[in-house]
Amino acid sequence: MKTAVGGVSDNPLRKYSECINSLPVGIGAPSWVWPGGYAKNVEKLKSVFKEVQILVLEPPDRSPIDKAEIEALRRFESENFSYSVHLPVPGKVAAKDDAGVRAIVEIIETFEPITVDNYVLHMERDGKEFDPELAVKRLGEIIERSGVEPERICVENLHEDFGKTWEAVKRAGVSICFDAGHILFAGGDPFSFIDKYREKIRMAHIHGVDGADHKPLTSLPGEFTIKFLERLQEIAMPGAVIIENYTIKEMRDSLQYLCGLYGCDTSPDALS
Repeated sequence: MKTAVGGVSDNPLRKYSECINSLPVGIGAPSWVWPGGYAKNVEKLKSVFKEVQILVLEPPDRSPIDKAEIEALRRFESENFSYSVHLPVPGKVAAKDDAGVRAIVEIIETFEPITVDNYVLHMERDGKEFDPELAVKRLGEIIERSGVEPERICVENLHEDFGKTWEAVKRAGVSICFDAGHILFAGGDPFSFIDKYREKIRMAHIHGVDGADHKPLTSLPGEFTIKFLERLQEIAMPGAVIIENYTIKEMRDSLQYLCGLYGCDTSPDALS
């Protein structure tokens, strides 16, 4: 007898769904956990997570997105499940030409058939300098050309200081995607970041840091992890916390760790 797609036996993450959905904030995953396309990942991940962040790491002219894939994503939509889209890296928003803007607008238009809550944007420096004036201009162009609401553009903090980027975020009226792992990797304090920018934080990323980032959550102290989720709940962050792990094993380790912190029973006998 064949097991249904997305069932417990062919999806080792499914056993964590009840616990993960009981946490104080919505938890999401990237669209690259299983090798394969967006639809394959969403089909399995939506039974566990409240959001899938679609990774579009190349502009559409280099890596076209099939219309059938978009239609499949549309069919997976439901009331308690959402999408966000991670725009290409590097975003080239602060570059001297507007090639990055054109690619970002095209991606936003590509995903218009589905409901996307937020778009995550990297604003890397163009060379050694970061020009907030140019960044504000580029952000305005993205908003004007795409028609997307400014608050749905979520600029992610990277490894460097967020100060100059914040000036562009504030003036353009966009939001922040708070990546706690990047702060930890750079030796900063995630809670100070939350206190400073809380009104603009719309969604978040979390991942372990152990010589490199994007590791399983097992490398984070349990007390920190619980406090972090509680702080995001306190500020009423509207979006999800995306666990940025990119293999089944790493994601399984992170979910097992999270469920253990919250005392959830994830043994096979506990599955309904």
